[in-house]
Amino acid sequence: MKNLKKAAWTTLAVLSSLLALFTLLLIGVQTADWIKYGYRSTDLKYVLLAGGFSIAMAVLAVLGIRMAGKIREKQPALSGAPLQVSDMRREPERKIYRSAPRLLAAEFGKKLIFLGFFCILAVQLLLSGNPNLFLSLPFPAWVSEWILPVLLAALLSSLWAFYWCRIRIEISRDGLAFFRRNRPYAFYPLDAPLQVSVTKKSWNGLFLGTSREFFLPGRGPLRKTVSCWCIDNASFSSLVEEFNRLRQDGPKESPLRPAREDLYGLGQNSVFRLPKEELLSREKARLLAISAGSAGAGLLLALLWFFLVYRGPLNGHAAACALFIFLFFSLAALPQALRYRSLASRIPERITLTNASIRIDERSFSARELKSVVMTPASQTVSGGGISFRRQLFLQTALEQTKYLLGSTPDAPKGLLYEEYGSLLETIRSWCAEQGVSFRENLN
Repeated sequence: MKNLKKAAWTTLAVLSSLLALFTLLLIGVQTADWIKYGYRSTDLKYVLLAGGFSIAMAVLAVLGIRMAGKIREKQPALSGAPLQVSDMRREPERKIYRSAPRLLAAEFGKKLIFLGFFCILAVQLLLSGNPNLFLSLPFPAWVSEWILPVLLAALLSSLWAFYWCRIRIEISRDGLAFFRRNRPYAFYPLDAPLQVSVTKKSWNGLFLGTSREFFLPGRGPLRKTVSCWCIDNASFSSLVEEFNRLRQDGPKESPLRPAREDLYGLGQNSVFRLPKEELLSREKARLLAISAGSAGAGLLLALLWFFLVYRGPLNGHAAACALFIFLFFSLAALPQALRYRSLASRIPERITLTNASIRIDERSFSARELKSVVMTPASQTVSGGGISFRRQLFLQTALEQTKYLLGSTPDAPKGLLYEEYGSLLETIRSWCAEQGVSFRENLN
């Protein structure tokens, strides 16, 4: 019964979102007509009614998402249903983790905005070359130009969010199983050398979400990755804890030690927190400056094209061409955005040392798999103008080498310097000596 209620609320949220978007498109079409043919007061009441309806549908969509989330929270987090994988036995300690409805809805919204924008842009560019392209269709022109592309984008977004990203993860002492629509698509035994990766995605400083995944380390095609689509942070943390506990790579859970650091049996000096946002401040400022400059240049060139080259009335085709010019020149910020994303993915927020592993954010390197650890000497003072990340940490396993950036050297501006780097280096040196892992300092 609860599953039916959750499905009903989720369906209501999706339909309300589509109706709200459809109404906004109608308002946009009417606004475009006003721009092209002039304002008519007789249409104002219809626009106001459409605006009120759009707001009501948006509120109803938010309500549907919240109610679906509440129903999920009321359901027991663990389930005792039998596994569907043939090579996994019935296991009483099996746990199940499912995709969160609110993250599925967010994924649908992001894909709808992205695909809807490009579908409409593609249609407008096609019409600029052939204005009679859709005349044979039994629809009004505005339906072919605006509604059909959005419906296509909504269909593709629904398939992506509610089919591909809706998964179930089951873990027992036999291993880790991944299901999509009750069909298993990945299985890993507990003795597989799986590692965890958590990456915060952003574009031009805009946060787009967080990807969580398990992977078998390797280079190129040897690296195998399975994504935990739309699994929320709490469920993923619980999954990682259970995975480490079952393969005996960490202490067992204890209700007497609820703090996250205590779950790993850590002391106060075993956790090092890095000011990631502060270390990235200069790169972020540079990204914002380049983005603003390229966007301004794109806007200026689009206006020059419209007023000096095109010299015609404002319509959908002209707007699409001007938008294309703006976006094309705005891509000048892409290299810096890629650099910023690369640096952000390599700068950790927390480094934790336990009795058996080095944990960097959500990824764990056990002592038995580490071959060597290399760090930049604390005394190095070459900073490359204060904008490079010369202090680095390399963790070498049998399959790959992982690199982390830990800020600049002492002659760099204060905001780019991690003050506890020397203490971190000595702690890792001592840990390697205790675990029998090779440690060395390298100036290069």
